[in-house]
Amino acid sequence: PSSAQEISRELPKFNVIFFHYRGGGCSDFRTNSSSWDTLLNSDGVISDLEAIRKEYGIASWQGVLGFSYGTNIARRYSHQFPDLTGILILEGLND
Repeated sequence: PSSAQEISRELPKFNVIFFHYRGGGCSDFRTNSSSWDTLLNSDGVISDLEAIRKEYGIASWQGVLGFSYGTNIARRYSHQFPDLTGILILEGLND
């Protein structure tokens, strides 16, 4: 099983949202923008994570978990939005 499946199984009382950054993992990257490279960086991923929170109507995250490169995103997100981040969990630090 994947890490996502394992985490979901371990946290049955929580709704867990997993996402891949644009063009990474199972994500597709399509844009008509000539400045697509501005989205393919950590700041763009953090903006996308914040957009996901707003789209789902989540007042704040109970926890933010990052794996590998995601540890950088999770750490930076929690620093930029401390009032929107409960606990911070980093697995396989990458900074």
